[in-house]
Amino acid sequence: MKNATRASILKAVAILLYAAVVLPFLRSGVPGSYDRYLVYNYIILFFVPLLLITAVFRDQPEEYAVGPGDWRAALRFFVLLYVPTLIGLAIAARWPAFQAYYPINKMAGYGRQEFLFWEVAYNGFYMFSWEFFFRGFLLFGLRPALGNGSLHLQAIVFGVMHWGKPMPEFFASFLTGYVLGIVALRSRTFLPTFALHAACAASFDFLVLAWAGRLGPLLGL
Repeated sequence: MKNATRASILKAVAILLYAAVVLPFLRSGVPGSYDRYLVYNYIILFFVPLLLITAVFRDQPEEYAVGPGDWRAALRFFVLLYVPTLIGLAIAARWPAFQAYYPINKMAGYGRQEFLFWEVAYNGFYMFSWEFFFRGFLLFGLRPALGNGSLHLQAIVFGVMHWGKPMPEFFASFLTGYVLGIVALRSRTFLPTFALHAACAASFDFLVLAWAGRLGPLLGL
């Protein structure tokens, strides 16, 4: 923080205070249906931070990794990380803990339309808001004041937010947050981290159903 300006420190304080309020609220569970929980996440983790960036901080969204960035680097990272991760997911999808937990919405296994609706709602809108918050708002918003500390902080908070998931996923999420943070910094956009997170989550749901022998409804069989 030696070279941080007063403005960057004030922004960091505001961002940390916001995160300290909203993340425990989301962790505690939103009353009502899971659909409402998804909407709350989209508003709290995307729309409100974007409003803070533009209306309160008077910054440009591009300063928080919103935009194409270095799209060539983003594409390289996606290919290099998705393929080996998919192999690991194919192995983990057989484990009882994951078979019992995924898909989170069990209706996703009832048919093709249900699966597609869930993947768009969850791995589309939900993952988009999460990746923007952690790999955009937190990572780039705190970086002027904290430097590389912002990379470590967002990864730790991201991991903690996975408490309650199967334990292998909980522990892996800390490393995942760190790797995705590096991808966002190198490509200057959170979009490849969103694409990776969403693609891996959707693939994992499919693999869990496949190993359980429950692909028939999805394939119209």
